[in-house]
Amino acid sequence: MPIHVASPAQNRPRPNRSLRVGSAALVLAAVIVGVQVMAREADLARASRARADAAQLAKSIARLRSDTANTTTACLTNLNNLTATSVVPSCGSVSAYHVCSTTSPRDDCWSGPYVTTIVNDPWNNPYTASLDATSYAITVRSAGPDRVIGSDDDVTYQQ
Repeated sequence: MPIHVASPAQNRPRPNRSLRVGSAALVLAAVIVGVQVMAREADLARASRARADAAQLAKSIARLRSDTANTTTACLTNLNNLTATSVVPSCGSVSAYHVCSTTSPRDDCWSGPYVTTIVNDPWNNPYTASLDATSYAITVRSAGPDRVIGSDDDVTYQQ
């Protein structure tokens, strides 16, 4: 009579199917949480960049205002005026300024460009600037993730 010997595969206990499903669910949950954490970190990084950009723009506007002694809203809220190089921007009733220099300092001069480029915010929307007509406070704003100016997620910097 032949002797039947069981193969090693037949001797192994069968894995519990519910254990495999549970392990897969646990891995999936960990991946989802990881993705959410990474998305949150990316949002924080975008907001941080928007704050830094807005601060730089507001400081540049303040320098333009200080150099030119111009306080008109039309001049100071047009961000393109900050990048002017060979052509001095027309700001309100003032059509041109002389270039600032240490040899002939004046109160109203031009030392631009004040920034090299104007970039969009991290959500690919343009920054906006406003000027308080009484205090001359400059506010630069990003619409934030919802891309709507005036909502709760706006990123603002006031100078």
